[in-house]
Amino acid sequence: MHHYGSIIKMAWLAALLLVISCSSKDNDAGVAVSIGPKGGVVTTPNGVSLEIPSDAIDEEITFSIRPRTTTPGTTAGVTAAGELYEFLPHGVAFKKDVRITLPFDASRVADATDALAVYWADQKEGPYTALTGTQVDSFSKRVSGFTRHLSYGLAGLPAGEHPADTDPTDGTDNTGDTDNTGDTGDIVLPDVSTFASLSAGNGHTCGIRADTGRAQCWGWNDNGQANAPADVAFQSISAGGFHTCGIRADDGRAQCWGENDEGQSNAPADVAFQSISAGGGHTCGIRADTGRAQCWGGNGYGQSNALADVAFQSISAGGFHTCGIRADNGRAQCWGENDYAQSNAPDDVAFQSLSAGEEHTCGVRADNGRAQCWGENYYGQSNAPEDVAFQSISAGFGHTCGIRADNGEAQCWGENDEGQSNTPADVAFESLSAGGGHTCGIVQDTGLARCWGSNLFGQSNAPADI
Repeated sequence: MHHYGSIIKMAWLAALLLVISCSSKDNDAGVAVSIGPKGGVVTTPNGVSLEIPSDAIDEEITFSIRPRTTTPGTTAGVTAAGELYEFLPHGVAFKKDVRITLPFDASRVADATDALAVYWADQKEGPYTALTGTQVDSFSKRVSGFTRHLSYGLAGLPAGEHPADTDPTDGTDNTGDTDNTGDTGDIVLPDVSTFASLSAGNGHTCGIRADTGRAQCWGWNDNGQANAPADVAFQSISAGGFHTCGIRADDGRAQCWGENDEGQSNAPADVAFQSISAGGGHTCGIRADTGRAQCWGGNGYGQSNALADVAFQSISAGGFHTCGIRADNGRAQCWGENDYAQSNAPDDVAFQSLSAGEEHTCGVRADNGRAQCWGENYYGQSNAPEDVAFQSISAGFGHTCGIRADNGEAQCWGENDEGQSNTPADVAFESLSAGGGHTCGIVQDTGLARCWGSNLFGQSNAPADI
């Protein structure tokens, strides 16, 4: 999202070379294999597999399978018949169906084999639904199904389909109720995290959980930017270059964590904010008492020199510049670096949404809902589509994404070397955030997080478990 993005890309390249030097590995954490457009198979020693046909993807991607320990909580509608596994990376949009194969425990199935299926944490429809195309191999004790996205899965039966006790003399009931609680399945599935808001940084992502209001982050954490405070509820959150900031729900004050070499995480004490935005090495917020902008952190280009007597309705911190929508007339006003004209906001145009990226800025016009961008355009990140109305917009490092007003789907343009502009088809979003080389959004109706693009640091591994 910022000049820091160049540093991230160097780190991505170094790690990618390390992965390529050993394209397949098998350890206690799982199995990883690099597969390209010709297709391939990832298989674990106990028979869990991911089969990818030819032409299902356009570039080489490292896929992995790993076992997951179970966590407290239950998932309605599923009786577990096997262990839980995670298939990575999340966010890959396959062009063809891929086959998932999982082992099942025959003692948990007994005479209910016909009802067996692969249950999958569905990022669009909600948690744990049965995959289509079920095939059961009773000899090898494996079940398979088809999907077009990777997530968490296990062999299971629909709730109410209880296996029979085939041997009442063996001391167990063969239904999985080994603790005699009557739950017909002691494997407990993790709950799927839903989010109220989400923000993609350079190499990490953070969101506010819908159930607790607490922050949850994933991805790059070398500077502690993904170490969200454990017991603090937030009303808004923003992931920057290597730091994260949020507005506390209890008192409206800003709280930041992560890199602080320029003071970007030194939030002012005793000041309540109505909105906040973390940039490359600076942070800005709108004060709750006056509506004016207040910034802290790096100021080499004047990006933290907020205008003293102007009230704003929204604000966005970019790489080394900052932009906001004025409260008095809805026009954009920017300050800071202007080497690529990223701070040259258009005159006489009111905006309903505005986002400052690395070296460009985009907004949604108030008069017609269309996107308008200015600044750097090396990757086409400022080439906003014509004749398309948007609800909201987000500018990243070299790409831009918005939510279409007509169908709620995401549309992105600009850099796409990591698939960050490859939006999922037929998925409506309620919010969207473009980061360094990845994009994340909250799926409409379900509240689930969905990410795509670079996943070198796990920044696109939207959590499905707590």
